[in-house]
Amino acid sequence: MVAVWGPPGSGGPGEPSGPPGRPEEDQYGRGDRDPVTGLYEWYEFPPEVREERRGTRVSWAEILTRWALVEADLHDVYGVDVEDRALMRARSWRWLEVRITGLLSADTRLHRALAPEPEMPGIPGMPRQ
Repeated sequence: MVAVWGPPGSGGPGEPSGPPGRPEEDQYGRGDRDPVTGLYEWYEFPPEVREERRGTRVSWAEILTRWALVEADLHDVYGVDVEDRALMRARSWRWLEVRITGLLSADTRLHRALAPEPEMPGIPGMPRQ
């Protein structure tokens, strides 16, 4: 449960406020709803919903065994040359970690290798439409 509270007068825990926008998520919205974005101040998703929405976990071992993809994607997406020793020594592990994990959220070689499109039944090698 998220413990973020809105300003006085906003809806409290368990009390959605504002007009509905996206019914599947609005039921979990708390506090005031922004009229421009349609987003609530915070959301309280039950554990079963959080588990359902959780993506597939990827280990660092799975990522690092695909280092050639990581290296190419870091260059394509962020312009990072991992062979630039001065750059890599000047940056923190967190800086690199953020960029590598960001590759999992973009259309990258790494993402496609770790989360390939499911195939269409009966047609080998054909992605689902």
